Amino acid sequence: MEKRLLIAVVLSMAILLGTQYLMQKFFPPAPHSPARLPAKEAKATAKPHIPSAPMPMPVPISSGARRELVVENDNYRAVVDNAGVLLKSFQLKKYKNKSGEPLELVPQKIPSSAFRPLALDVPGEPSISEQINQGIYAVQAPGQSSQNSFRPPATFTFLYRDAEIQVEKSLKFYPDQYLLEFSAKVWEKDQPRDGFLLWGPDIGTEAGEVESDFQQREVVVNQDGSIERQPFPKGKTQALNGSIFWAGFDTKYFAMVAIPENHFSILQVNRFDVKQKDASGKDTFVPYYNFLCPLQAAPVKLYLGPKDYDVLNSVKPGLVGIINYGWFSILVQPLLLSLKYIHQYVRNWGVAIIVLTFLISLALFPIRYKQMVSMKKMQVLQPKMRSIQDRYKKYKRTDPKRQEMNAEIMNLYKEHGVNPLGGCLPLVIQMPFLFAFYRMLDASLELRGAPFFLWIHDLSKMDPYYVTPILMGVSMLVQQKMTPQTTADPAQARMMMMMPIVFTAMFLTLSSGLVVYFLFSNLFAVGFQKLTERWMPVEESSGKQQKKKAKAKWDAKE
Repeated sequence: MEKRLLIAVVLSMAILLGTQYLMQKFFPPAPHSPARLPAKEAKATAKPHIPSAPMPMPVPISSGARRELVVENDNYRAVVDNAGVLLKSFQLKKYKNKSGEPLELVPQKIPSSAFRPLALDVPGEPSISEQINQGIYAVQAPGQSSQNSFRPPATFTFLYRDAEIQVEKSLKFYPDQYLLEFSAKVWEKDQPRDGFLLWGPDIGTEAGEVESDFQQREVVVNQDGSIERQPFPKGKTQALNGSIFWAGFDTKYFAMVAIPENHFSILQVNRFDVKQKDASGKDTFVPYYNFLCPLQAAPVKLYLGPKDYDVLNSVKPGLVGIINYGWFSILVQPLLLSLKYIHQYVRNWGVAIIVLTFLISLALFPIRYKQMVSMKKMQVLQPKMRSIQDRYKKYKRTDPKRQEMNAEIMNLYKEHGVNPLGGCLPLVIQMPFLFAFYRMLDASLELRGAPFFLWIHDLSKMDPYYVTPILMGVSMLVQQKMTPQTTADPAQARMMMMMPIVFTAMFLTLSSGLVVYFLFSNLFAVGFQKLTERWMPVEESSGKQQKKKAKAKWDAKE
């Protein structure tokens, strides 16, 4: 029973670790032909109610020079084009890409026909939408009007006017957060018009490039208080209704999120495909996505930054839910806080993982001790159980005599005070911590670019020389050799001996931080097992000589 449970646990872990890789490799989103949202669909989209806004003071018909406004501090560098008031670039200066340059969150290779973040959409009026997203806006900026470089905090007002349309946009940059605040109003012939903010398209250097920073791409929506995750939609349009508290594009380490003052009543996700060249130079259609968020009276906050627990929590309570910790989030969050606390003292994330692994192993030691005691007792009873099974092996599994065999085995357990589940239950208790630690290390931004020692320069990436995965496999083999054998089934024994090989192969391409955890978890388990054997009462030990005596005594009794 214990062996079967252990095999089930190992297989569950294999599925957990392998599914994510296989889904990304073999089932990417299927591309569609390039298409824009038809006018009929745009008209059918539910319109938000926007309170009437007073007309601003009339401004001259828009004309003038095109300007790019640069807002920059130690955290980010943003570039806003006054042609349409579009966000052309948003670079995270503290995070570097594989070329050593600041990480870019706004795609740069999209065609000019695909508007960039902060564009507006007037439902059913594509000509008006195009006009206000290409027109030159007058800029009211802090400081000198001719200045193009600013340091946050900075607030800008952009004004556009032609013969019939007038638009006012406001944009505020926060100094200590990866946060913008955006609002817009549109009038046609002095009457307010409904509109939508375009958020996107997409996130990352390029949607078609494979880079660990932008893996696990999802649309994440907090709808009616429940966080919904889904791969990018396969269709061209997907409408979401209800109380939407925030919505955005999510990747492994970074996110772009639109956060209304209260909530959105409707949200639309659009897909369009762009013809690009892949790494081999072949033309391919790359899917891109954007949100249409209804304009509201209150400004919308826009987050563009890392999925850092403390940073997200400071922007909006509950926004940390965008970090996908899975089913064991209730354990992951205290584990992450503990890891960050330890890092304050050891100043190395790899060492912090080892220290936290030791503390978890120490906390679970009483459970492991009971597990070892139970397994030792089961091992002592193996000769007696084998003798009973030999007497009934001539009967088929469906024969009623088999019930007598099971009854004898249960009486044997009762006579010697052995709980057959005693070795299983402690293992079940340990599994949530195991999975929680996996989710924490897989999703935590803190390991990105964090060096450990010698050849491991980034704990979020695989060990380039496969040293730690091989050592982990060896440690699993040593641990298996030391574990008391509670069954004599050769098939199960062979299967268990294959597990170190299977796990080593699985961990070859996983993050080295995760491998370090499993390696030292095994090493600490071996050390505690040695202590367990030293402290365990003599009568609970199970050397070969004692097993032979027990078997001989049982056979003589029969």
